Order: sequence, then C-alpha cells, then structure tokens
Amino acid sequence: DISKKQELTSLIERNILFDGVTIGSSQKQVKLENIDINNSFVNSRFTNVSFQGSKFTKGASFTGATFENVDFTNTELDGITFQSLIPALRSGTISLKGAKVVGSMSSYAFDLSDISLQGIDLSGVTSMAGVNLKNTDFRGAILPHDEMALRESYNLTSATFDSDMSDLQKKNQKYMMDLI
Repeated sequence: DISKKQELTSLIERNILFDGVTIGSSQKQVKLENIDINNSFVNSRFTNVSFQGSKFTKGASFTGATFENVDFTNTELDGITFQSLIPALRSGTISLKGAKVVGSMSSYAFDLSDISLQGIDLSGVTSMAGVNLKNTDFRGAILPHDEMALRESYNLTSATFDSDMSDLQKKNQKYMMDLI
C-alpha cells in the first residue's frame, strides 16, 4: 500500500526511534530505497526489505535487529551503523556486498574476526585502528584508499584477500613492531 509506505518513509525522515517493530512481510517487498536514514531500529525485525541506495548516518543503529531477505546493495553506512550490523554479518543473515562503509572504525573497537566482507566497499574508511581482522574475508572488497587505515588494524596476516597482500601484511607487522 503506497500510503503506508509514505507514512513509514515520513516517520523515518523525522528521526524517530523504532524499538521492537516489524517491517516487511514474506508476501511483499518493502522498498525503503534512496532515502537518508538517521533512525535506530533496535530489537526490530526486517523481512523482505530493500534499502538499496539509502544512506545511514548520524548513528543509525540496528542493535538487536533480525533480518530475513534484506538488501543493503548500494547503501552507505557510517561506522556506528556498520557496527550494529556485525552480529547479523557474523551469523550470515545479511550480506553487505555492494554496500559502502565511510568514516572511522577505530573508536568502536570492532571485532570483524571470522566475518565475510566479500564485495564490500571500504574505500571511504579513514581509520581501522584497533580493528580485529582475524580470518576476515575481504575477497572482492574495495579496500580503504589510505593504506595506513588498514595497516592500523590487527590480525591482518590471517585475513583473506583476492590478491597477494603479503607486502601490506609485512608492513603491518613492521608498523606494529615499531610501536612496541
């Protein structure tokens, strides 16, 4: 129903906290596409929802949310929003293939160990200081433009990349040893 979608879009644009709501159904896809989303959807359930082209900023959060058939293709996520999606990434209920993460990850103590970030765009990430990358899968990912951003992480040597990243991994080890 177009009027319900317009009402939901209007609420989203007003930066309202959604707690424990259900958005979408298995019968019909809900398209919340190409909009700026600054809301938090804590403990909410998303089923058959497309966020294609939307931009999540100013600390939008999905803490405690559950996902089924949710599309984040061509979305832009800030660090806080990305962090809130880590449990869903870890469980495999979502993929951020085609999504772009921007800003710093360093102030959130991210643990990206054993997570697939295949096809994600990290070119807008400015810092990954202190981010755990043990066994993180970066195949098909666009890495940060600033090589230093990735070097500031740890456990980089066990991460998986498309190409030979041994030079970057060696530089990272030397960088860490120089700090000691």
